[in-house]
Amino acid sequence: MGFSGTLVFCRSERPLAEAEVFDTLQEEVREELVANGEWWPRPGGWRTASVGGDYWDEEILREIVEWSGAPACLGYVYDSDVVYVRGLTPGGQEWGATVGMEIAAGLRVEPPDDLPGDPISWYSSAECAEAIARKVAEFDADVPGDARDALAWAAAAGVGSGVEAAAIEALLRTTPDPFAEELFCDLLDALGFPPAQVPIPAEVPIPAP
Repeated sequence: MGFSGTLVFCRSERPLAEAEVFDTLQEEVREELVANGEWWPRPGGWRTASVGGDYWDEEILREIVEWSGAPACLGYVYDSDVVYVRGLTPGGQEWGATVGMEIAAGLRVEPPDDLPGDPISWYSSAECAEAIARKVAEFDADVPGDARDALAWAAAAGVGSGVEAAAIEALLRTTPDPFAEELFCDLLDALGFPPAQVPIPAEVPIPAP
């Protein structure tokens, strides 16, 4: 089983577990965030955190943007196979994209209501394969617009100058291998955000002899 949960990306000068915008989170969620939820930070105060479950929602996304005064986005991950990205700017520009569209398409299709017999067998049928192919085509048709919106969101964050839309389109069409959450990070890199950096540990004073 892979990771299922939510990724949050925003600007904060402090670790996200200390940010007042997350004060309403349940205590066990905050403990998880403190223990292992935050990724390496990016220059400029950009931070990413992951929390199992669906504790981050789009209302929190609006609150994060208002609190930080900067663009932010959420990535809803399913079993490390799919990540549904939703972004917002302080000016109200929204964007969304689905990374891992083949798996996402399979999750979206359902047997017809009037299907005779056991509906489970439908999932191995040619009709199911055709329904998945149609859903993949729908996702794929959205990719150029999603890429343009993602670049506009990045521009509002002051990054992405010179990034070609084709590069973002290619990434949005990438199949996770093996983890969708890695593609979330790759997407932020491709949009021009500065790469994450390994934190430099504070120097421990050496006692005087």
